[in-house]
Order: sequence, then structure tokens, then C-alpha cells
Amino acid sequence: CSYCLDMMEMDLMPQPDTYAKLMKGLNKLYNRTIAAEITEKVRKMASEREISFKMYKRRGEERLIEKAKPKGKKEGKKKGSDHHRRKFGDERSKCNIIT
Repeated sequence: CSYCLDMMEMDLMPQPDTYAKLMKGLNKLYNRTIAAEITEKVRKMASEREISFKMYKRRGEERLIEKAKPKGKKEGKKKGSDHHRRKFGDERSKCNIIT
């Protein structure tokens, strides 16, 4: 959080997903005054860069959702225990015992 504030004081705009994650954390901790300060700074920077704040915020939220999604499963790959399970007597029953 302090890193983000330092960046904004140097007139560097945080990445949209970083901003969304920060706001999510601050709302959970009930630090709404800090969240309001950061939001105002980001709004000002967005207007200077001719970006609408709404689009900036939406882009960040979308990226967070994309990162949270599980990666695509590989088709045809067996799951853990099924792959390593042995069938008892399968190969041993084929052996001929000579007496």
C-alpha cells in the first residue's frame, strides 16, 4: 500500500489490476479514507492521460477475474490416483508356473 502511494506521489500511475486489488483490500479493512485518497489521485492521473477512470477501473477488475480463473485443463490427461492405480493380478496371472 505504501509502495503504491509512493508511486503515485512520483506521478506514476499503477497498473489497473494493481489498483483494483488494492481497492479490494482497503474496502475489506475499512480503510475508506485511504481508499478515497488513492481514488482521487488515480482519477486525476487518468484525466491527465485522457483515460476515463471508469474504463481504467473496469479493466483492472477484468484482469483480476482473469487471473483468478483456473487454467484450462488438458484433455485426455488422467487424474492423479486413477493414473497410478494398479489392477491386482493383471500381469502376474499371465505368468506360467512350472511345478
